[in-house]
Amino acid sequence: MARPTKLDNDVQAAICAKLGACCTYKDAALAAGISYETFNNWRKRGEAEVERVDSSADRRVKIRKDEAPFVQFLQATTRAEAIGRVSAAEAIHSNILGAKTVETSEELIEETARDKAGNVVFGKDGQPITLIRKRVSRRTVNHPPDGDLALKYLARRDAENWTTKAGDGVSVSINLYDIYERTADEFDRLFGDLVAAGEAAQMVGQPERPAEGGAPV
Repeated sequence: MARPTKLDNDVQAAICAKLGACCTYKDAALAAGISYETFNNWRKRGEAEVERVDSSADRRVKIRKDEAPFVQFLQATTRAEAIGRVSAAEAIHSNILGAKTVETSEELIEETARDKAGNVVFGKDGQPITLIRKRVSRRTVNHPPDGDLALKYLARRDAENWTTKAGDGVSVSINLYDIYERTADEFDRLFGDLVAAGEAAQMVGQPERPAEGGAPV
């Protein structure tokens, strides 16, 4: 009889939510109440089952029912991690290029009630009636392109071409247009890699035959 496992839909969803927020495997697991060792064991079981099916020459071999949850866990966590990386890359890209945002603020204003003629309106107690209304203000904020962030990003992605070692008395000129152009190329390549990783995660362990004792996994 197989040992009971803590892996269920709620635990998987909790871990994937943290991975989608760019947390590490270890932090995502611990936040969901699972040890890092257990997290890794679940993924390894999924990987082993996928490898067993994919390496078999017999097309009738299928994912075993008991191992299906671990294959699904492997797929879900791989995809969630890719989503988190894409979100982070998009945030960096947005800051590098700059943008305009609209900020909204609300303020409660007290006013003395007046009639159509402009006369103060009094209550039964003889005191002026006070009205409270909400005023909503909106303003457009311009966020200029962040050349420094662009340089830091490119230095991490392509240290050979974007890391400058300037000695004493050496001035370094920066062409921001060139930075933006090359940054766009880098992000195109990064997004391509991450999208491919996400698609691969969805395809992992998806043989054309159904799992034993149930519907296709």
